[in-house]
Amino acid sequence: MSKLERRSASMSLSNMLGIPASRISPESAMRLTSVFACVRVLAETIAGLPLQLFRKTSIGKDIANDHYLFPILHDSPNDIQTAFEFRETIIGHLCLRGNAYVYKEVTSSGKVKSLFPLNPARMRAEVTSMGMKYTYTDTNGKVEYIPSEYIWHVRGFGTDGYIGLSPIAMAEKSIDIGLSAENMEEKFLSNYGRMGNAIKYPGRLNPQQRQDLLESWKKNITGDNAYSLSLLEGGAEFQNVGISNTDAQFMELRNFQVEDIARVFRVPCILIGHSNNTSTYASAEQFMLSFITHTILPYCVRIEQSISKNLISLSERGTIYPQHNLEGLIRGNIESRYRAYAIGVAGTWLSPNEVRAREDMNPRDGGDMYQNPNITIKGA
Repeated sequence: MSKLERRSASMSLSNMLGIPASRISPESAMRLTSVFACVRVLAETIAGLPLQLFRKTSIGKDIANDHYLFPILHDSPNDIQTAFEFRETIIGHLCLRGNAYVYKEVTSSGKVKSLFPLNPARMRAEVTSMGMKYTYTDTNGKVEYIPSEYIWHVRGFGTDGYIGLSPIAMAEKSIDIGLSAENMEEKFLSNYGRMGNAIKYPGRLNPQQRQDLLESWKKNITGDNAYSLSLLEGGAEFQNVGISNTDAQFMELRNFQVEDIARVFRVPCILIGHSNNTSTYASAEQFMLSFITHTILPYCVRIEQSISKNLISLSERGTIYPQHNLEGLIRGNIESRYRAYAIGVAGTWLSPNEVRAREDMNPRDGGDMYQNPNITIKGA
């Protein structure tokens, strides 16, 4: 364990600053810039991925754009939100509370026609002998039991298999230290970089003299007079009884807390504007591949499987399935892409038109042929 880690484990900034220990809520945690940045990176990245609905066929798959769920998932889930805004909200709820709850508005035949995100702070989910029980309190304080068939429950990582754990609750102490550090920095800067000072005076002062001396001193060292020269009379002596930001390794602590929060969300520090030397990548392509594999992909699989279980009918689960398109994140540089395409076309497992489709280009005549362009066919 490093010196900084030992210090973080043993000291309480909250106690140092006189701040009583309190439970950190997702709302208060978002005031910590590293938490806010991590949640935004995850929510916006995943919401920006194309989410499509596919139908299995005898020769592969087709986009199921004629399915009733396609416009709901791809375009707009309700009359208020876009698909991006909806999915951004869902991922945000997962990041902050470990669970996302969506109300399913269905037709008389049981088909989903709209999806509305519910505030997880107002939802109470319980495991009963009859299955999951959901109780929701609206903004007017009305408590309503919602049958489980009308709730799409997306669970984050958990230990019981039924309710996801809140990342904020799990990282409460680390977030509390981060918020307290910001409070400490604010107090330090508001005092013009002075942690704590005292005036040593010979003899005893009566209450009025003590008050006059303190008021005079404050007047001379604050505001426009913060850096002016002060005169001490009567044998008074200035003493610095505090510690400097450097002595407290304050910036080292702040850096450690940023990295600790990034660790909780599995977000590389560089993506939240924090530079460190803990990780090096040979190229940006490999860096993004690591982020996608260990962070983005698990979220995508979680969402996809939850959609299949909660939104697609049992009779269609064998043929209809959702899938995120991560290709835009892993496309890499143009040279490496074109080299990979050339290998695919030469190996006859990619056609020119399939390559053009991946590059958002229109197909061309004769581009559906699977043949190596480097081989000349006799008689052609």
